[in-house]
Amino acid sequence: EEIHVDYPRHYYKVRTAPSIAQGILDEVSGNVKLVLMGWPGDLPPSELASHPVKQVLQHAPAHVGVLLDRGFHGVQRILVPVGGGFHSRLAIRLAYEIGLKHNAQITALRVIREECDAEQLEDYMIQLREAIEDSLGQVPPQFTTRLVRADDVLAGVVAETRRLRYDLVVVGASDAWLSRTRLFGALTDELAEKIDCSVLLVRRHESA
Repeated sequence: EEIHVDYPRHYYKVRTAPSIAQGILDEVSGNVKLVLMGWPGDLPPSELASHPVKQVLQHAPAHVGVLLDRGFHGVQRILVPVGGGFHSRLAIRLAYEIGLKHNAQITALRVIREECDAEQLEDYMIQLREAIEDSLGQVPPQFTTRLVRADDVLAGVVAETRRLRYDLVVVGASDAWLSRTRLFGALTDELAEKIDCSVLLVRRHESA
């Protein structure tokens, strides 16, 4: 059973399904490109595995974003940690689209965990800029590329959010996002928990 209400740019739909997750997955089976859901909160592993957000994250044949909303008062600065992973490309793309809409400045951040000389730093910067170019075709003028030295990625990203006030951090899922005990993986979940601003975590769909 479906009810449609049409609007110029969007519409609302109410449908029946045996579960929330199944209703969303049935809808996504069409031409949906991105599913955006809210952060489910701090849940024990026994409840997280069956939560609708986790079920959609694991099974939706589309990109999935999960927003931890800590309040928005305009989006002027966006941070995108880039580690070169598969899902970081979607994070770069979404940060760009959001930034374009709000005329925001975007910082692409690479955390380096070892001491480097000038030549190695230059190589890391080239890799960072290439990751943006692979996603967007160029490095847009609203992008700033930044390298930071830290003992681990978590510490480097948290330190950057304390150095400069960001309105939104967009993070690609780690390779451990399929874990049943964490939403996106330990590192990505910890980033969301320790960052003070709103966080959008994204999982890029990989078709067969």
